[in-house]
Amino acid sequence: MVAASEADYLGLIPALPLAAAVVHVFFGARLGRGKVGRIACLAVAGSFVLSLVGFLRLQAAAPPLALVDNIFTWIESGSFRVDLALTLDPLSAVMCLVVTGVGLLIHVYSTGYMAHDP
Repeated sequence: MVAASEADYLGLIPALPLAAAVVHVFFGARLGRGKVGRIACLAVAGSFVLSLVGFLRLQAAAPPLALVDNIFTWIESGSFRVDLALTLDPLSAVMCLVVTGVGLLIHVYSTGYMAHDP
């Protein structure tokens, strides 16, 4: 059995791009194209950095462990407990890096490509 370690920042990996999308929906017209593009790129870059921190933290551990961010307890009855949690193991850490890294490159490219398009 592999030990788990606490990582309170795992919930921010999907939350940063989601928060940027909410900002774009409600304030995008007022912010303008330049600020909207920067906010989108910074949100995905933040997710990439947090994914990299998790990946490096897993690599530094002697046995590969899992990082767990317990969001909240959904059901608890006696000794039975169901938590809503995010777990980062070595395989999901690599996939997280791939998804956020490619997503960042797509955001940067599309922001520059569409800069002059009305």
